[in-house]
Amino acid sequence: MKRYNLKYLQTFNLRNFTAGKLTLFLSLAFGFILLFFALLLLFFPETYLNGYIKNRITDSFAKAYPQYSLKIDRVNFNIFKNRIELDSVSLVKIDSSFSFTMGAFSLSGIDWIKLYRENKFSHNSVSEASLDAEGIVLNFKRSQNQIRCGHVHLSVPDSGFYAESVEVHPLITDEQFFAESKFRNTRYRFVIPRISVKGLLYRSLFNGNNYRAGSIIIHDAVTDILVNMDKPVDTKSPHPLMPDASLSSMNDTIRIGS
Repeated sequence: MKRYNLKYLQTFNLRNFTAGKLTLFLSLAFGFILLFFALLLLFFPETYLNGYIKNRITDSFAKAYPQYSLKIDRVNFNIFKNRIELDSVSLVKIDSSFSFTMGAFSLSGIDWIKLYRENKFSHNSVSEASLDAEGIVLNFKRSQNQIRCGHVHLSVPDSGFYAESVEVHPLITDEQFFAESKFRNTRYRFVIPRISVKGLLYRSLFNGNNYRAGSIIIHDAVTDILVNMDKPVDTKSPHPLMPDASLSSMNDTIRIGS
């Protein structure tokens, strides 16, 4: 039988383990645990984000807005690039009157420390932020209209906004659209290949008191308007305001350079 020398084991005694040594031991153990989880989050972020963070986001949203259902396919956070990414986001109202889907979403440049201190989104925490979204679709069942956008880019430091492949059209055919009303109705279709906004002051947007842009350019827009003249006009419906009446009814001041 093999014998072991136990004199080294006898040196470990709780009585000889002073308070200072115990504190040092617990500190080292706690530090190793934190290091382990930090490395786990650094090299395997999807396990934590998709298992815990994603559920926290959807659960918190469900409690705040019970009339909506939010689903996120995947969440990823790149620590080195300070960028959070979402895949296949969908937002549906319980009564199916509204739905929103998005293929991909990325947000970078957020100052998370300032955001945590201020406990709200402000220009200070997003002054270097940029946003990209693709495959945006909004469905409005009551008005039977759909809005689609192929790509959206927003950059706070560049004071710019860019959108491409913007479309607004009914969810149903023209025959179905006009058949739903016994009075005269108007069908609209808009196709805008590209919209670009330069010189947009995001600080004023966050403050909510001033909306200013250097230029707004709409490239090659196409508008298709169709009215079913075979049906009578609804005399009880309110008449739309003329441009001068619409502008005079606004409480805010609008200034257009050119």
